Amino acid sequence: STTLTYSARNMVYGSPAVGDLDNDGDVEVVIAGGFNDILPYRGGLYVWTGHSTGKQPWPMFHQNAQHTGLYDPPRLAVQPGSLLALHEVGKTNPERITLIIKNEGGGSFNWTTSSKPSAVTLSPASGMVITEAIVQVTINTTGYTSAGTYSLGNVVITSSGAAGNPRTVPVTLRVATLRKNFLPFILKGS
Repeated sequence: STTLTYSARNMVYGSPAVGDLDNDGDVEVVIAGGFNDILPYRGGLYVWTGHSTGKQPWPMFHQNAQHTGLYDPPRLAVQPGSLLALHEVGKTNPERITLIIKNEGGGSFNWTTSSKPSAVTLSPASGMVITEAIVQVTINTTGYTSAGTYSLGNVVITSSGAAGNPRTVPVTLRVATLRKNFLPFILKGS
């Protein structure tokens, strides 16, 4: 089990404090209270040492220095939920689409592309997100010369330390004769 259990004699009335008290790179857990065997009418001070420093999602009373008592873990989200690229029949240029990786919670997290179709390249392919990250998706259209809709596969985004994991984004390429229409308009002043 990874659950740690600490004990102090009798009742403990305070909240534990967590921090690197002696600047040795390890975190100490401190709590005041309990029972003192030698002087039964006085409390005790308990310190547990040797904890590695790492993420501390709730490091103090009511979670943070403002004592909001709110823990909002990071949550992975992607927009759009699926990618559709339009491509002109007979052209060989790659198509580009923007994918946004978002953190819909607090804190930050690292993300990476755990799998993708062979015709798809992401730039960047990994990174850190505090609020959102913009990713350029490039689709190699070589070999897609006939009109039609091609399901290329899924881009899978995973994160370390975030909920909502993994996110799967289907990628579709639609090859067709594309037409451009220009709509004239008149702006009438008042």
